[in-house]
Amino acid sequence: MKRAIILVVLSCALFCCFGQQKSVQLAKGTFTLKEILEMIQMQTGIIIFYSNEVVTDDMKYNSAAEEIDFRLLLDQSLKQAGLTYKNIDDKVIAIYPVNVLQQPRAEISGRVTDSTGVAVEFASLRLFQGDRLISVSSTAQDGSFVLKELLKPATMYTIQISSMSHMPKTIRFIYPDDKPLRLIVLSVSQIQIKTVAVKAFKQPFERVADRFIVNVEGSSLESGLSTLEILQRSPGLWVDPNGNIRIRGNQGVQVMINDIVQRMSSEQLAEYLRSLPSENISKIEIIPNPAAEYEAAGTAGIIRIVLRKNGLDGFRANLMARYLQQVKDPYYNVGTIMDFKKSNFYLTGVLGYLRNDEYIMATNDVTYVDNSTYHSITDRFRESKSYNARLTTIYDIRDNQSLGFQALINKNNTDQDFYTDNTHLTADDTLYKQTSNNWLTNPTQFSSTLNYNWKRDSLGSSLKLLTDFVSNNHREENNYVLTDFNTGENQQYVNYSPSNTKIFSIQSDWTQYYASGLNWLAGLKFISTERNNEVLRNNLIGNIWIKDEGLSNEFTYNERLFMGYAAINYKRNKSSVKAGLRAEYTDVNALSITLGERVPQNYLNFFPSIFLLHELGDSKNALFLNYAKRIRRPSFRDLNPYTLQIDDFILLQGNAELTPEFTHRVQSGFQFKNGAAADLYFAYNKDKIALFTETIDNKILAYQSRNFGYSIDYGANFFTPWKIYAWWSGQFNTAWYKTNFEIDGNDLSQQTWEASVFQSFKIKKWLDSSLYLGYVSPTISANTKFANQFYSSLTLSKRIAKDKGKVSLHWNDIFNTSREREWTARNGTFINFYQKRPTQVFGISLSYMISRGKKIEDKNLEESSKEIKSRAN
Repeated sequence: MKRAIILVVLSCALFCCFGQQKSVQLAKGTFTLKEILEMIQMQTGIIIFYSNEVVTDDMKYNSAAEEIDFRLLLDQSLKQAGLTYKNIDDKVIAIYPVNVLQQPRAEISGRVTDSTGVAVEFASLRLFQGDRLISVSSTAQDGSFVLKELLKPATMYTIQISSMSHMPKTIRFIYPDDKPLRLIVLSVSQIQIKTVAVKAFKQPFERVADRFIVNVEGSSLESGLSTLEILQRSPGLWVDPNGNIRIRGNQGVQVMINDIVQRMSSEQLAEYLRSLPSENISKIEIIPNPAAEYEAAGTAGIIRIVLRKNGLDGFRANLMARYLQQVKDPYYNVGTIMDFKKSNFYLTGVLGYLRNDEYIMATNDVTYVDNSTYHSITDRFRESKSYNARLTTIYDIRDNQSLGFQALINKNNTDQDFYTDNTHLTADDTLYKQTSNNWLTNPTQFSSTLNYNWKRDSLGSSLKLLTDFVSNNHREENNYVLTDFNTGENQQYVNYSPSNTKIFSIQSDWTQYYASGLNWLAGLKFISTERNNEVLRNNLIGNIWIKDEGLSNEFTYNERLFMGYAAINYKRNKSSVKAGLRAEYTDVNALSITLGERVPQNYLNFFPSIFLLHELGDSKNALFLNYAKRIRRPSFRDLNPYTLQIDDFILLQGNAELTPEFTHRVQSGFQFKNGAAADLYFAYNKDKIALFTETIDNKILAYQSRNFGYSIDYGANFFTPWKIYAWWSGQFNTAWYKTNFEIDGNDLSQQTWEASVFQSFKIKKWLDSSLYLGYVSPTISANTKFANQFYSSLTLSKRIAKDKGKVSLHWNDIFNTSREREWTARNGTFINFYQKRPTQVFGISLSYMISRGKKIEDKNLEESSKEIKSRAN
């Protein structure tokens, strides 16, 4: 029994000792001693104190790729250089020549208090001989300190004592007379520091091997913009005036916010991103070729938006207001972000309101195969109101475990009035009609997320469990009145198209790291979707509303997704590889209640991915190559076999026969040490989904999403940052790509060139400014060609109220060049569509920060470092 108890005690002691060890991961190769010491500081958090006279640039250390205890590493690397070290305290180490520590050293001790006798803990002490710093230390919790140094008798030394809440003090003494140090009294500072804000200004854009990173927090983009405007200014992205997002001209972009996929329509997503202020964003990652750990949906790639997190104990509130003048109409957005943190509890609340009024003009000219023509001009008055609220709570159960909950509600009300004059010129007659309609949309989305995170070791191994629920209630009503000027008759009808969507998901992700440089990831996910769509057409006949059975439809859609993935990542010397495989089984049961037709779809797909990276010598340049397979599933709305009549000439149609689109994408490139990057890519798209325009009876234009055999995309991209002066920096991005596409034997291939430049100017204590210029040449989708686009914006910002506030002036679309122009051709019919929104706007934004805090949490800093290190290769 005694032996068993002794064995248990020794095992516990060994476990505790092992748990206190701190290891360092090293790659194989030759490093300077300064690089070794820097690695130890970064990976252990220990501060190493040395002078350049002691540790010189020519001191080297040869390393094998291994994990090694930092003390053993210090012993081995310093021994080769004739150096050794000593512990100043638990977190500070000093480096000395061996012969210095072999000499007898004097011990000086004392205590630091304030004028009332209360100990001053963690005060900083620096010991000088003349101008040479020879030792650093700090006081313990009881105010005591001990200095052990090689001191010379009859020599004057100087000791400096400083504390954040006290006045600094300097004492000179001649060794060995150390009586002035035995009790040091500091005066309390009359200036009480309530908050210390450390600001590190980042480059707005950054390119790594597999993604672009837009650093919003700490950059010139951090205030005064909406998230949609930041995306509009991002390399490789194009956001059209409707809010549709494309990566290198491709649709099918998936948007994630804090790792939660945003499952809403493109219109709802655009409105939400317009209402989400940049002050709420930490960074945005643009991932054209995602790895296996991400859902395979999104053939164009993923946009991952990371929200900011408060790192202060206490309270912080950011008040924001923005106003834009859109020709004659206003746009304004107000909101607040409130953060509270107490010990291991975090709470964030966000409230926002947006009002957007705008006048939009559009024309549509159609020439039919029989040479008849159709011309329309539309005046559109749009009034949109958006409300959003978010509540996020995180509780750190332990240092390595946390539980989080988030609830989000987004509500939008849009009221639009259209007044359209139509002229239809035939061989026999000219018909004049006028359409006036009122279009009301009222979507409301509620989502909630519960997650649990367990960080299992200091290397980064973790377990994550997450559940998510989304409820989207969309109400839409469109009232039409058509007047025929030739006959004087009126036609009146209304389209109702409500939908209700409920999505539930649950997932788990496991990440395991090893000291050898190997790590693997695995996860499971289940998503259940239930959606009910309805299109109800009522005609006013006499004074009675009568349902039009031919244009009414009710459709239900149930989808279940079963997903699993595994990936392995290994780095050896200068090369790394990450390979993964994802499996997704889709079970769809769609039913047209009106037609009595069921459209089941069941399919299992595998999505492999591989990422290779090789660093070239010590230059920090790198080559990369990656491949991934992706899927684009048809939207819920497109699968509904409805027919929605806009007027006598335009129909919108659903397509229950749509099947998924699959993309195989290969990307290769070169990453330069200065942040520049160049890459090539090739993509094969099978069963391409695109909006197609068809003519019916030589009169009606029918718009419907369809599958096409395939398309091929390939191109090149180049990105480079620059810094001309300390106050002038910028980034340049250019891309060329070509789409090979055929419909019914007709070659609709299109090559596109795009370029953007972003410049940031910082004039200290005066103002910050940024200028963005972006251009994209004509693009194509199915049988529609889109005109070239040029967009520009200028922002001027100035800090006010002792840096607590910021005021920004905005000038968007400086040259008023942004517009929508499309050309469509089909079987001898040609369509020329033009639409102009009030894109040239002037405005002002204000933000003001209120904060009460004590300290920065080490945990948040460590998480940020791990996040950078764990980026995909």
